[in-house]
Amino acid sequence: MFYLFTGESREFDKYSKGIIDQCFAEDRRLAIGIIENNAVAFYNYKPLKIAKRADCKAFLASDTIDEYLSHRWYDEFDRQYQPLNMHISVWVFLASVFLPLLPIVAVLWPPIYKKSSTKSKETNKLVQYPMILPNELISTPEKTPDKLCSKLSEVGKRIKDFYDAPVVKFYYHFIFFFSFLVLFSYVLLVDYLPLNLYGDKRSGIRNLPISISEIVLHIYMLSFIIDELYQFIKSKIRPHGYFLNSWNWMDLAGIICYISAFITRFIVGENVFAASKILMSIDFIIWCIRILYFCTVFELLGPKLVMIYRMMRDTFLIFVCFILVFLFAFSIASWSLLNTNNHITWLYTVNGSFIDATVSSEDGKWWNWHLLRDLFNWGIWKVFGQVAEPYKNNATDMDAVSENDVYGTFVFLYATVFVVLSNILLLNVLIAMFNQTIGEVINKSKTVWRYQRFWLVDECSKKIILPPPLSIVYHLVSFITNLVSFITNLPSLLKRNNPVPDKPGIVRHFYNFLLVREI
Repeated sequence: MFYLFTGESREFDKYSKGIIDQCFAEDRRLAIGIIENNAVAFYNYKPLKIAKRADCKAFLASDTIDEYLSHRWYDEFDRQYQPLNMHISVWVFLASVFLPLLPIVAVLWPPIYKKSSTKSKETNKLVQYPMILPNELISTPEKTPDKLCSKLSEVGKRIKDFYDAPVVKFYYHFIFFFSFLVLFSYVLLVDYLPLNLYGDKRSGIRNLPISISEIVLHIYMLSFIIDELYQFIKSKIRPHGYFLNSWNWMDLAGIICYISAFITRFIVGENVFAASKILMSIDFIIWCIRILYFCTVFELLGPKLVMIYRMMRDTFLIFVCFILVFLFAFSIASWSLLNTNNHITWLYTVNGSFIDATVSSEDGKWWNWHLLRDLFNWGIWKVFGQVAEPYKNNATDMDAVSENDVYGTFVFLYATVFVVLSNILLLNVLIAMFNQTIGEVINKSKTVWRYQRFWLVDECSKKIILPPPLSIVYHLVSFITNLVSFITNLPSLLKRNNPVPDKPGIVRHFYNFLLVREI
């Protein structure tokens, strides 16, 4: 039954996309108006809201939604305004970089906004015929405000429109996230030092436990954690669940890595500090990959990112499985022959008769974890075409190629066969698979990108203007105001629910109160 309803929902999704796109081809304004206005057939719900709740991928990737997102992305900015032949998004980005969190552009550059004359013309058309009203409904016109008040209100509206635009929020979060990566790289390279317990200096200050740059980094990460918790709480009432987004899984991985590194960072010890720094390096890699999320909003980069992800998932993993089989087969066979002379010594007399064979270890224990690294290191360079066979000769303590004996001859033959298989056969098969995968997903990638872009624009429109780490201030103030509002409304909540609830009940009421305020 579940699969039956799922199939029918996909069919309705496809038909709804076709209908709204056909309407969009006939009249763009009408199509956008249909998805934005309440529909009587859907109990006065907006079709766009229903599509979000039902997660209609085809409908959300339609041409109508794409045009709607373009309008919503720039909000009140005029997309047709291109001073110096540069798109308005370039100017907004420059204003966000050089004038962060300052609405100077909104105050001093009114032409970037849409002209209000068109709206006034439309409203004039509606009121060009006077209406006959009874005497009690006729009111005297109010006095027009003076020019100063009107200018101030106009400037205030421009500032509000500037900060409400999703494109401005997007650029602010991107700039601060990029600065976070710069700070993270600086801390890893220079300032990630053991905990100062012996009166040394950190950042030029004696007895400071950790450096100032690392403290700022921890504040950044704390703000990211709070933002993720805030986003998770909102997902309880949003149709697009938190765990349905693969980027959120990457955020969780980065946060878990950071918390593990942060805890081990305050344990003084060489091995523990090494583990902490390795975890921080893994965390840095995760956050660097996370910056690709900002590329999904651009039409030039978004579809390419979808194609790369599909090729990695469908094709590259299969290739890795094949290449690992050949790699370890070749490496184990070759390394076992190369190390034979290091393990076994054959003793002969002067005239060449055999006496005895001795081994370098009486217990025969040559196993250690470094052997796995040697095996992988021996074979991995052959994948990239390195046919030479250097290895460490324990007798001479020098790097040498395989010796000219029966072992070395077969190692050379193994290397030749493996290079032919890996470089000529498998890599060309990988290229062919990539071409086939690109041909299959090139039509779907744009649809998937539009669907992802919808949720990114929807997320940016709901984001606060303050990016991390400044968002801590907003969340703190929001929590205090919600707590005060809950305390003032607590008597009415208790009367409606339970006369004397227990402490867990009060906590549950407060949580539900927060969710209601978020709707």
